Amino acid sequence: MFDTLFRLERNSKDALYVQVYKHIKDSIESGKVKAHTKIPSIRQGAADLGLSRRTLENAYSQLLLEGYIYSKDRSGYYVSDIGDSVISANTHETKISFVPKPVPNRYFMGVDHFDFTAWRKCYDQVLLYENDKLLTEASPQGEYELRKEIAEYVLQARGVHCNMDRIVIGAGVQVLLGLLSVLLREMSIRSIAVESPGFTEVQHVFKDYFLDIKPIPITGHGLHMKELMKSKARVCYVSPTHQYPTGAIMPVSGRVELLRWAASVDGFIIEDDYDSELRYSGRPVPSLQGLDSGDRVIFLGSFSTILLPSVRISYMILPERFYRVYRGYMDKYRQTVSKTEQLVLAHFMKDGEFQRHLRRIRKKFSVKHGIAREALEKRLPEGIFVEDSSSGVHIPLRFERPVRMEELVEKCSAVGLKVRPITEGLLMFNFAILAEDKILEASDKLAELLEESFV
Repeated sequence: MFDTLFRLERNSKDALYVQVYKHIKDSIESGKVKAHTKIPSIRQGAADLGLSRRTLENAYSQLLLEGYIYSKDRSGYYVSDIGDSVISANTHETKISFVPKPVPNRYFMGVDHFDFTAWRKCYDQVLLYENDKLLTEASPQGEYELRKEIAEYVLQARGVHCNMDRIVIGAGVQVLLGLLSVLLREMSIRSIAVESPGFTEVQHVFKDYFLDIKPIPITGHGLHMKELMKSKARVCYVSPTHQYPTGAIMPVSGRVELLRWAASVDGFIIEDDYDSELRYSGRPVPSLQGLDSGDRVIFLGSFSTILLPSVRISYMILPERFYRVYRGYMDKYRQTVSKTEQLVLAHFMKDGEFQRHLRRIRKKFSVKHGIAREALEKRLPEGIFVEDSSSGVHIPLRFERPVRMEELVEKCSAVGLKVRPITEGLLMFNFAILAEDKILEASDKLAELLEESFV
């Protein structure tokens, strides 16, 4: 273990026990010392190296803590079996990891769509007059002030009836769905029905938590109810106000039918209300949760799209039965959103800045949507069509010609165009990130890349 080439450096910046720890660790990782090999006792090792027993004991303790060695009663210390992954990584030539280059800011919009001055004022309010709140850890469920503002907002804007005590804050919808998946398993629910086609990033979360995914086709009235009944699922994920990626709106008849299904199977509906505020014609469509008299809808909302992508704040409103289960888990998970930003957003909403911001971006995005849609309809190559859309930040493009989709996505990303493939024949194009005076140029570039990507 302590070969003749190993020499302690008495003047090294590393303590003696650290040098011993590193030597043994490197010997194990490199495969020089095999698994289950007995290593010198503390007494023998200290004598061999000319160290105190306490110094060698500290080195062994660290190795034991990290799992590099294990102990046997009255026998001593042995090398752990750490597998081949670390050994192979250290015995091959070191490769330089790929570091992606920043996306070119050629087409992106400027900062004029967001009032940073108003946001800073709310930030100053928290730092100057509420800094005592920042001395304690954030509530696992989310700050009281923000949950109160969200409860008032969703009632007024989305027709959602809720108690602020049942709102849970998280850093993005995926984080909240991960927590929700834990609650589903706790309630002995092992499968979930999802829209097909649907939001794949959501389905990734459910799969990662080992839920059985039941894809349900989309019809003009929402989910295919016969297929939903055949699935035997008790929970269903939907985006009824703006279905992704089709942009379809579930009519009230479909919503009522879905609520009846939930009651008939003693089940629940996860309503993802993403992009609901960004509707460019008519009034925003009321929520499914507002029709629910049986307390069976889990409501999801997010501020990331409508504020700034860097503000990762989302919320989940739980039915009473889910909230009772959640309370048993609440203290096991720490809050994922900065307490400071939660309080800033609460002020932003309370002072009316959020509503002013919504009015401003609805107008801006409506103009962008019209320009982008018209430009794409004129510029897209033959065999590619713009699907109908009247809300959200994406325009769906339908393909009737085969394209090398992976290659197309890479080329778009390299020039700063944001696209997302849904199926082999459907691509979502994000127009909202584009500067208004760059939309025509971006549309030309997208058309050019499409031409290059045809099979």
